[in-house]
Amino acid sequence: MKRVLSPTIWNSSRAFASPVILIGFLVLLSWILDIEFIKRPIPGLVAMNPATAICFILSGLSLWLLTSNSARNHPDQYKYGLMLACLVLIIATVKIVGVLLEVDSHVDTLLFYEKLENDLVGNISNRMAPNTALAFLLASIALFILNYTTRGNHVPAQFIAMSIGMVGILSILGYLYQVKVFYGFLKHLPMAINTAVSFLLLSLGILFAKPHKGLMAEFTSDYSGAKTARILIPAAICIPTLLGFLRLYSAWKMSISIELGSALLILSIIIVFLVLIWLSTRMLNREDALRKEAEEETQKVNQQLEAFSYSVAHDMRAPLRAVNGYAQMLKEDYENILDDEGKRIIGMITTSSVQMGRLIDDLLAFSRLGRKEIQKTEVDLNKLVVNVLSQVQKSTPHQAKVVVKKLHSVYGDYTLLHQVVYNLVANAVKYSSKRENPQVHISTKIKDTKLIFRIKDNGAGFDMKYANKLFGVFQRLHMPHEFEGTGVGLAIVHRIITKHDGEIWAKGQVDQGATFHFSLPLNHNQYERT
Repeated sequence: MKRVLSPTIWNSSRAFASPVILIGFLVLLSWILDIEFIKRPIPGLVAMNPATAICFILSGLSLWLLTSNSARNHPDQYKYGLMLACLVLIIATVKIVGVLLEVDSHVDTLLFYEKLENDLVGNISNRMAPNTALAFLLASIALFILNYTTRGNHVPAQFIAMSIGMVGILSILGYLYQVKVFYGFLKHLPMAINTAVSFLLLSLGILFAKPHKGLMAEFTSDYSGAKTARILIPAAICIPTLLGFLRLYSAWKMSISIELGSALLILSIIIVFLVLIWLSTRMLNREDALRKEAEEETQKVNQQLEAFSYSVAHDMRAPLRAVNGYAQMLKEDYENILDDEGKRIIGMITTSSVQMGRLIDDLLAFSRLGRKEIQKTEVDLNKLVVNVLSQVQKSTPHQAKVVVKKLHSVYGDYTLLHQVVYNLVANAVKYSSKRENPQVHISTKIKDTKLIFRIKDNGAGFDMKYANKLFGVFQRLHMPHEFEGTGVGLAIVHRIITKHDGEIWAKGQVDQGATFHFSLPLNHNQYERT
């Protein structure tokens, strides 16, 4: 699971949508009032088309509505967001179809027709450029599928947003470096500079609509790699762009030779990125040092806690045996004198002391695991499970039909893995005991370089919202009168699997059974045989 930053920090989608909407309104206003520097930031170049401005307003509002915190609770708000995206899709589609069929659709001249006809820059019109229409088509599709996530946790809208952003960046570079082919399409229909900037902002807004999913989750987490990426990615875009512009500007104004200019450019890029790498390395080293210190301190504390719990549990055995022994003596010597209530109380003392003894034994076993060294050998799980089933049948009054498929071998500590399988099988039999036909299924499979052990029962199951409590010490999801136990068994299982560099997880449903899985790494030779 990825650790992510606070939603208040990364929920920037509407922060990018706002300037897009504002630019659209200002451009429309500039067409009404003939304010040149707003509709045409660079004098002598093409202005943003009014239809383009409207599409930006609609796209920005759609993004705002779709990413609002109240959108899920207000279906109408979400529906309005999709309707606005649909309008953008219609306008873009009509324009693209007109370009492909070489038919003037007039979708971009419905407003300010006369001003558009008279406001030409050379032979260049202020119509909506085809690359602008294509970017709006992609933006509307991204808005439609904004909340869709694939099974692989990918967000397709983010990939579309990156395409839109590349269109905007390419056009901005074209204006910056005076490369018309970057922002023009079919020679006479270039994208305006304010249009390119708006597309860049819109793409960022779509990317940050789902900051903790898909591609963006790799950059918004608080892991060291994400922190480094948040420094290097903007630098990788901005620094070469700025240095490249300075190189061209020096050639335009100072007549510096190509050889000298190129050498200075490469040298500047090398120096800047060496500095960035040094800063990133220093940051990562500091975080690693802090992490190691925290791990060492945690290990010391855990060792102290384990030693304390072991000492306490061990010292509790003697007085507990005394309580149980005196209770038995009282029962044997005064059984004829005690009334039924007295006998019931003595029975409760005896039962509780036995239960407490089991709990102490589990605590001691749990504590010893922290100090026990793993002795790994090749373990035949088929023989191990047969042995476990024999012990479970003898130690538990419950019976269940156990179906065991042919199991793989694994590399691990036999004694510890025996305890893992015993605890899981005993639990499966116990929690399915109240079914008419209790069943337990055991199987293994190889996935990549891991063995996955699976045990499934048709018993009481559990609510998945409490799944994170399953492997904690003293954590129980059922009442003691329903199923007996100390709440330590699964914690022991978790610790053993963790010591084997494996993972354990469970899935369940109330009254529909539970399935426990644990994975163990295969050694190289074993992987080749498999």
